[in-house]
Amino acid sequence: FFETIFNDICNKCALRCQYTNHFERIDADTRSHHRCIVMIRNPYEIIASGVRYHQEAKEPWMLQSQPTYGGKSYREALRAQSSDEAKIIFEMNGAGGGTIKDIAHLMRSGEANVAFVAIESLYTEDGIRRLSRVIARHLNVTSECEERIHDVVR
Repeated sequence: FFETIFNDICNKCALRCQYTNHFERIDADTRSHHRCIVMIRNPYEIIASGVRYHQEAKEPWMLQSQPTYGGKSYREALRAQSSDEAKIIFEMNGAGGGTIKDIAHLMRSGEANVAFVAIESLYTEDGIRRLSRVIARHLNVTSECEERIHDVVR
């Protein structure tokens, strides 16, 4: 979904873009030479969606047995938690918590080439307008392109 949105923005505004859903894998040197837009979620949503996703997904790292989890895989250890609350705590101490730490670290770094936009901005027309403005300013594009961004995001 987001990849399609950003590719559409890039095409409509004649920008060269590269999409990734793992911003933490983009090294500092690359970030220093390119403008980056990082769409972030509310931390609770990161954890809650992580619990749902990590119980079902089949990424290789999630299926490998880990000594940390008594020989179980991440997915097995998560599924073995006794309650939803325990699963949330497990995820906070695991992959979801790591994602939140990565976001916080990047936000504190103050890198001028990185702009953060909240996924919750997509919930209202005013939010979409603000998000479009932030993206357009960060990418240093024309007001016409800002309108195109707004149309794509909406």
